[in-house]
Amino acid sequence: MIIREVTSQDYAALIVNPLSAYTSVPFSELNASKVGRVVYLVLFEGDGPVAGIILGRWDDNAPYRSPFSAPFGGMDMARKMRIEEVCEAYRLIREYCGASGMHITLPPPQYAPAFVAQHTYALDALAVRRELWLNHLYELGPERPFESLVSEKMRQHLRRAWRSGYETDFNPSIEEAYEVIRQNRLERGYPLAMSLDDLKATASIIQQEYIVLRHEGRAVAASISYRVAPGVLQLIYWGHLSECRGKYPMVALADALYSHALAEGFDVLDLGPSTCVSSPNDSLADFKESVGAQASLKFVFQL
Repeated sequence: MIIREVTSQDYAALIVNPLSAYTSVPFSELNASKVGRVVYLVLFEGDGPVAGIILGRWDDNAPYRSPFSAPFGGMDMARKMRIEEVCEAYRLIREYCGASGMHITLPPPQYAPAFVAQHTYALDALAVRRELWLNHLYELGPERPFESLVSEKMRQHLRRAWRSGYETDFNPSIEEAYEVIRQNRLERGYPLAMSLDDLKATASIIQQEYIVLRHEGRAVAASISYRVAPGVLQLIYWGHLSECRGKYPMVALADALYSHALAEGFDVLDLGPSTCVSSPNDSLADFKESVGAQASLKFVFQL
């Protein structure tokens, strides 16, 4: 097996079925300005491509990263690979990175269980440091009503929420959904990584879903999600305005999001990372579990 740096156009032609939109050429090109350099690497066996990976780095002294501007990344396969091939491919990628090293974050196992297991095994053998992130999601198998998943306390809150008069809009504008999120972050003093223009640019690459909760006609809570992989809807932002605190808007929004994902036929609704050693947020993890989401893990490897 050999490794070659190729152009973005050649990479797209050789690695045609990335695991998610985050490891695709269009998404990487869209976000290339956020780093100093993006490289496209393809592993070959004979004349045929075996796998590929897209790496970014901020400068010549910084480690390579996959992802460099997304929740997760990793290597994509051009064909089915044996475990020894996965190990060899990551060894060659690590050699390419040299003294700079590299950081890789894998998706939660539920995206592709066998794939993530192979890559976790291969990366763990090379890692000089590893970190675990707690992630929460729903596996949407046989239809189960949202109310049956939540804790008794949240079930009471959910009933009170819907009695308070919320109405669900599953087709709001991107501007309206984003404005609720923007106000929520402003009220809470949290940064908002994406501008409205960023979100619109990403919408040209990744299909997005917006949900707005209204109270007396006013948008008071919203969610923004990506159809990030086949069968997977990933929550990117959600939040509510302070004026409806005490009326349990987030429980109602979780219900609306879950019901929408189930109706649309998704296999997984990923609520995203909840907490990690370097950025603890146990209250967020507790809330996600109280509304029925199951805990999962994301692995971060430093090579």
